[in-house]
Amino acid sequence: MTATTTPTLHARLLVELDEAARVIGPLWPLGTFIAVNPFWDLRQLGFDGAIALARTVFGVNGLPSPDYFEEAVASGRITSADIVAAVTELSDEPHGLTGRPAHERSVNEQTVAPARWSLAQSDPAPEVNRQVAKWCAAFLSGKLPGAPEAAFYPSWHATVGVDPGTRALLGRHGRALLAELPDRAPDAIAWCLEELGLDRDGWRSEFVAQMVALPGWAAHAKWRSRWAPPGTPGPALDLVDFVAVRLAYDTAMRKEQARHPRSSTQHATTTQHAATTRHAATTLHATTTQWADHARVDASGLNPAARASLTSLDRDRVGRAWLLALEHHYRDELLGLLEPLVSLEPHESLEPHESHEPHESHESHEPHVSLESGAREIRASETRSDPDAQVVFCIDARSEGIRRHLESKGTYETFGFAGFFALPLRYTALGAEPVNLLPVLLPPAVDMYEQVGVGQEAAGQRRIAGEQARAQGEHAFDYARGNSVAPFMLAEAGGFVAAPLLAARTLRPTRFAQVRGRLSALVAPSVPSQIDADPDRTGMSDEEQALFAETALTTMGLTTVVASLVVLCGHGSTTENNPHAASLDCGACGGNRGADSARAACAILNRPPVRALLAERGITIPEATHFVAAEHDTATDTFSFFDLHLLPDPQTEVLARLRDDLALAGAALAAERMADLDPSADSDPVEAVHRRSADWAELQPEWGLARNASFIVGPRSMTAGIDLRRRSFLHSYDPEVDPNGTALETILTAPMVVAHWINMQYYFSTVAPEVFAAGDKTVHNIVAGVGVTEGAGGDLKVGLPLQSLFVEDRAFHEPMRLLTLVEAPLIRIDEVIARNPVLRELFGGQWVHLAARNDRSAPWMLRRLDGSWARWDPPTIASPHNSNSTSEQEVHDG
Repeated sequence: MTATTTPTLHARLLVELDEAARVIGPLWPLGTFIAVNPFWDLRQLGFDGAIALARTVFGVNGLPSPDYFEEAVASGRITSADIVAAVTELSDEPHGLTGRPAHERSVNEQTVAPARWSLAQSDPAPEVNRQVAKWCAAFLSGKLPGAPEAAFYPSWHATVGVDPGTRALLGRHGRALLAELPDRAPDAIAWCLEELGLDRDGWRSEFVAQMVALPGWAAHAKWRSRWAPPGTPGPALDLVDFVAVRLAYDTAMRKEQARHPRSSTQHATTTQHAATTRHAATTLHATTTQWADHARVDASGLNPAARASLTSLDRDRVGRAWLLALEHHYRDELLGLLEPLVSLEPHESLEPHESHEPHESHESHEPHVSLESGAREIRASETRSDPDAQVVFCIDARSEGIRRHLESKGTYETFGFAGFFALPLRYTALGAEPVNLLPVLLPPAVDMYEQVGVGQEAAGQRRIAGEQARAQGEHAFDYARGNSVAPFMLAEAGGFVAAPLLAARTLRPTRFAQVRGRLSALVAPSVPSQIDADPDRTGMSDEEQALFAETALTTMGLTTVVASLVVLCGHGSTTENNPHAASLDCGACGGNRGADSARAACAILNRPPVRALLAERGITIPEATHFVAAEHDTATDTFSFFDLHLLPDPQTEVLARLRDDLALAGAALAAERMADLDPSADSDPVEAVHRRSADWAELQPEWGLARNASFIVGPRSMTAGIDLRRRSFLHSYDPEVDPNGTALETILTAPMVVAHWINMQYYFSTVAPEVFAAGDKTVHNIVAGVGVTEGAGGDLKVGLPLQSLFVEDRAFHEPMRLLTLVEAPLIRIDEVIARNPVLRELFGGQWVHLAARNDRSAPWMLRRLDGSWARWDPPTIASPHNSNSTSEQEVHDG
C-alpha cells in the first residue's frame, strides 16, 4: 500500500490530532514526575466545562462523591451557612461568581465544547489495548528494530507481521492488512480514516476515542511530543505514531469483524460505526462508573433553610453547590485568621479532622491565633529585632510547618519563594548528565556546572569513577531483574549474600540506610566542590547575573538584607522503593531535588561584581553577608548544608546556632506530621519519620502535598504565628517595592500556576481515582522507567498513587480548588490579570478562587467573575458542635 497524504491533508490531520490531544494531560517520566492539571489544555472551558467533559469522555463525575459531602457535614466542614452562601452564588449565574456567559468565550474555545468530544457507541476491544500497550512498552524498552533512533510506527510496522499475538487477534486477513499499511504514520492514519468511512468532521472525535482508549500511553506520548526538552535521550513515543498504531489495529479489527461477525468476548466490538458523528449516551468508562447523584446527598444534618436552598437548584448545580460550600468554609476560616490584627491564643485548626476539639500545639510557647478572639493584638513576631539569619524556603506547602517552628526557636526571618530561585537552570553535576532545574512551563536559559576546587582534581576523578561504577552496578542488577532468565541465575549466584541484606533492609531499615550511606561514601568519596558562576564559563555576564539577583530578591521581598547569614533552602524527599519519588521532590525544579538550584543562586549572589551592580540598583548586601545553600528533607525533616568550605569564619557560629534550631524545629514538625501519618504510633516521632523514609515496604513515607488548599502572596507578617497545617503555599511579596506589578505578575503566572497544577492533580486523582490516579502501589510494575502499570501490563497509570491520597478507602486529601490570597493594591492585581490570558482563564474559569486586600488595614475582597470585587463579610462563627442546627433566622443574619 503506497498511498501518501498531500501536504494540505497532512497538515489538517495534525491540526485535528493536536486538538483531540487537548483532552489528555501530559505524563512526565518517573524520574522527573510532576503533578499536572489533566485538563490544562482545556482550561478555556473553565472548571465546570472540564467537569462536563470528564463526564462525557471519561465517564466520571469530576466532583467529590455524595458520601464525601455527607461526611463533611457530619464533621462540621460544611455548615448550613456554607450551603446557603454557595447556593446564592450559583443562583447569580451567568453573571455571578461561576461560569461565563457564552458570548465571552473565544471562538477557539467554542470549537472544543464538550459535545465535540462525545464518543462513538463502541467499546474498544481490550485485546487491541493489550496489543498496543505491549508494543509501546517494547519500543520504549529498546526491543524493537532500530531503537532508539527509529520512530515507533515504522519499528512496529517492521515487526508486527511476525507477531503471534497479532496473528491470534486478527487472523490472516487482518495481519495482511497491517503488513500492507503505508510506511509513514500520517499516511496510515489517512488510509484508516478512509476505510472507516469518516469524513473530516469525524476525525477529531475518532482521534479522541483512540487516545482515551489508552489514556496513560497517550499521555506519555503527548509529553514526549509536546513537552519533552530537545535532545531528550531514549526512544521517542510520538503521539502521531501512537495514534497510527492504535487506529491501525482498530481498523483491522472492525474490518475482520465485518468479514466474520462473532459474539466471542475475545473479539467483541461493535458493528455500528457512525460515519459523520460520534455522539453517544455511553462512554468508555461508563460501564464501570456509577454516576454521582448529589441531589440525593443526605442533608438531614443541615437546617431547613439550607435544605430548602438546595431544592431550588437544578440537578446539575447541586454537586457544584456542595463543592463551593466546602471551599467557602475553608476560605472563611482562613480569611478570619488573616484579619489585620490577631491574638496569640490557640486556634482551631484548618485541618479537616472529624473532631472539633481545638488543635493542640506541640509547643506551648509558640504563638498561634484564635478565630473567636474578640480583642486582637499584634503578633510578637512583628516586634522582633534584626534577625540572626534570614532563610528563604521553597513555597512548597510542607515548608509552612518548618518555617513556623523555626521562627519559634530564635530570632529568624523566613521567606517563601519558588524553589528554583528564579534561575532557569540547566545544571551539570560533576561527571553527570545535564538536568533542567526549573518549572516545566519555562525553557532553560542558563548553563552552570559543578567544579572541584584547585588541587582537588584527583579526588574529583575518584568521585566520578566511583559514581560511574555504582551506576553500572545498579544498571546491571536492574537488567538482571528484567531479563527472563537472569533473575534465577542472580538468585543462585548471590542469594547467600542477598538474603541477609534483604533481612536487614526489612527489619532494620534505618540502620541499613546508614550503613549503605557509609558504603556509598567509600565507593564515591565526597570532594569539596562548588558551582562555577564565572561569566567566562557560564556565558552569563555580570550584568545578566545582577539582573537575575535583582529579580529574585525583589520578587521574594528580600530587598533589605540585614543578616550576616542568608540561607537559600531547597527541598527533596528521601524514600525507598518509590517509583513516584519525584512527585515528593521540588515541582519548581522540574521534579528534582532543590539543593543544586540553591547552590547555583548562592554562587551568583556571593560574587562581588554582582553585589556592586545590585548596589547601583538600590539593593545593598552587606559585605559581611554570605549566602549558603541548604536542603530540607521533607521525609525526615532534617537539613543538609552545602559548600561550607566557602563559608567565612565569622558566620560559622551563626550557622551552628541555626543548625541546632533547625534540628529542634524539625523534631517538632516530625511530631506534628506523625499525628497525620500514624495517629496511633507511640514511638519517638524523629525515629519514626526516619524509619518510614528508609523502609522499602512503607507505602506512605510522607503525605507530600496532600490537603494543599491555598496560595498566599504577601509579607510574612500576614501569616507569622498562625498554624496553617501545612496546607498553604506561602510566597513572600512586598508590594512597596513593586509599584509596576512586575514581581506580582511573575508570582501569579509562574509559581501560582505550578501550585494550581499540583492542586488539580491532587483534586482529580482523589475524586476520580479510577481514571486520574496511579492505582495501588503494591501492584505497580515499572515500564521502561517512564511509568507504572497495575499488574503485568496494560495502560500506564496517570496521576498519584492511591496511598498518596487515601487512608484505606477514606480520602486523606480534601479535594477543593486552589484559593489564592494576595496583599497588594487591587488595581495592580487587575492590571496583571488583564495582560495575562492564562490568569483570566484560571480566575474567570473558576479553576482558582481569588481574594485580595489593598493593604494590611483593608478588608478582604473577593474577585467576581466579571472582574469586579465584592467585600468579604466574616460569617457568624457558631459553636463547632451546633453549627448545622442554627435557626433559619440565624443563617440569614449570618
